[in-house]
Amino acid sequence: MVKRVDEAVFSTVQDVKDGKFTAGAKKYDLKANGVGLTEMKYTKDKIPADAMKRLEAVKADIISGKITVPTS
Repeated sequence: MVKRVDEAVFSTVQDVKDGKFTAGAKKYDLKANGVGLTEMKYTKDKIPADAMKRLEAVKADIISGKITVPTS
């Protein structure tokens, strides 16, 4: 799991540059590329291809709203 702080910073700077910045809480989820899986540099070759396909399918279902991830 990776928190993409770079995406949040870039988005904020872009909003300031474009005059669209508003203060307050922002949501950087999977759909907004705010979180994701690591590139699995050392483990990807140890994960079966069908499991990787399933991960991508679950990711797509979360982004589309078919699967709702609980929040705290």
